[in-house]
Amino acid sequence: MVAAEFAKMCEDSGAAMITIHGRSRDMMYTGEPYYEQIQQEKAAVHIPVIANGGIDCVESAEKMMRETGADVDTDAATVKEA
Repeated sequence: MVAAEFAKMCEDSGAAMITIHGRSRDMMYTGEPYYEQIQQEKAAVHIPVIANGGIDCVESAEKMMRETGADVDTDAATVKEA
């Protein structure tokens, strides 16, 4: 629940939106993102949440949105390659 608590702290401090990368540092660019952590963060705040991690095609972007309820999803590596 660390992500949700941190998101709420950011919102309470005046953040207009937040981004969460759904993987740990040890995972780097592999493995399934922690969808539940992102969903818990989204539920904890009233500001937009941008989800990141594990998005490499339309299907994975749709899954991220469906699993997390995030307002936006993005993947920097995919955008960089485009």
